[in-house]
Amino acid sequence: MLVELRIQHFALLEKIELSFYPGESVVTGETGSGKSLFVDALDFLRGARSERRILHEARPAIVEAVFIPAPEEICEGSPLRECLEVLDIPYEDGNIIVRREFSAKGSKQRLNDISVTLQSLRTVMALLLDIHAQNAQNLLKSPSTYLPLLDAYVGKDAIPLKDCLKKDLASREKVAAKLQALALSPEEVLRETDLLHYQIQEIEDAHLEDLNEEALEQEYKSLVSATERMRMAARLSEALEGDRGLRDGLLRCAQAFDELAGNDASASDMRDMMWQIEAETDTLRSDLSRYRNGIVIDPMRIQEIDTIFQMLQNLRRKYGQNFSEILAFRNTAEKRLALLQGIEAEREKLRQEDRSLEVSLEKNAAALHDLRRNAAHKLEDRVKSEMLEMAIKSMSFSIPFTKTESIGRNGYDRIDFRISTNPGEPMQSLSEVASGGEMSRFMLAMKIIASEISAMPTLIFDEIDTGISGRTAQVVAEKISRLTEHHQVIVITHLPQIAALADTHYEVVKETHGASTITVMRELDEAGRAAEQARLIGGVHITETTRSSAEEMIEQAKRWRMQRKGRS
Repeated sequence: MLVELRIQHFALLEKIELSFYPGESVVTGETGSGKSLFVDALDFLRGARSERRILHEARPAIVEAVFIPAPEEICEGSPLRECLEVLDIPYEDGNIIVRREFSAKGSKQRLNDISVTLQSLRTVMALLLDIHAQNAQNLLKSPSTYLPLLDAYVGKDAIPLKDCLKKDLASREKVAAKLQALALSPEEVLRETDLLHYQIQEIEDAHLEDLNEEALEQEYKSLVSATERMRMAARLSEALEGDRGLRDGLLRCAQAFDELAGNDASASDMRDMMWQIEAETDTLRSDLSRYRNGIVIDPMRIQEIDTIFQMLQNLRRKYGQNFSEILAFRNTAEKRLALLQGIEAEREKLRQEDRSLEVSLEKNAAALHDLRRNAAHKLEDRVKSEMLEMAIKSMSFSIPFTKTESIGRNGYDRIDFRISTNPGEPMQSLSEVASGGEMSRFMLAMKIIASEISAMPTLIFDEIDTGISGRTAQVVAEKISRLTEHHQVIVITHLPQIAALADTHYEVVKETHGASTITVMRELDEAGRAAEQARLIGGVHITETTRSSAEEMIEQAKRWRMQRKGRS
């Protein structure tokens, strides 16, 4: 149930703060006062498309509402509870706070102070509030809307059947795609098989599992540089051991230090150091010799590694950028080859699966058809009864069925709403014959019937009284009031009969302050309600008689509500 609503800077709705209550609330106001803006704000909160026209003076438009679900609406396993859990929205204090903001930068929305996507907002709001707009009857001009209306009357029994149809159709599409992939001639199978054999063999011949590419690259660099390294090692060896080389010079220098130390004992440390240097040079000469002997010059091995690298480059060009991708390609090719080698068996398996899915589709579509048939008979009687009460006396209504060429997500049913509102007139599609008033009453009848099985907490009716007056208006008012047994109802209306039966009355007025104009909305007390009721009855010029009629109508409405509560 909606309990609080705050609207800021939403077009001319500068600042609205209202509390709402159980039962029926009515919203009235002069034409052009801003009643439609109030509905637009609620529709915006439900996730309607944002439009720049709602921005006022470049400030963000904000709509925020507080809902308190009934225990059965939020209990474990309920659609609302499951939806909040899937979205990870906290629910602790019993409130659901919905906020949406729109500015030049875009739209933002929050649920219980958690940022959510627009689609998530729409999903939750679809379980909290429904708006029946004043042009909703235009939907009846399209026969495509009739089947969803019938299914709404069928109720939850249709849901598992539709889910099965959706699942089977998706599976059948996959089977069809697989069969299409196997729609090959014997020649095409032979050509692809030969190609797969070649590709698999080419990858297997590379023995990628046994190759260490990094080690090969190191070996290749070593082999390619062997000649240059041999030349440099020879030069170093010559520098160490050749005539006047470093080793001979160090030996002569060490011998000279011997003579110096023989004459001066203080030079003995330098002599020892010199002989140590000479010894290390000798070790360096030995190491260099071993290094030269270890250099391998092998042109055949270079050519062999070159061939391996060329082979790897070719594999990468064809099958993948690295060993893992190439081996994955081989595995896929092996599976495809196995499939082609058993292609007839696979085709037959898929055909059997398709036949099985077709049987399942037929079964579920037939079951859904039976549900709809039974519901259609009941709905025909209910619509006739409701329309009769709304002053369409000589009415015939039927829901004929035809079968579509193929089974879809809604089964194979195509329906029409056929109606005759005058004696002797042939039955024709509702989309072709109904007047505006008849459309409005028919849509209201459908809403009343659907609400009996709907779990929607809050219903908004936006000027559904188009084309209705007199006794019919009173009947419609009473029917709307009865909806409060299971729903919170908010009605935007211009009919005094509907306004009188409401539990709470709100007025929308347009005010001018200096150079600016704003729309305000307020809850009326008893005196204000009587005055507004008088305006609805008498228009601009309100007389004492009009005021007295208004007060009498409100009192009669109170007695009617009391009597109804006593009967219930």
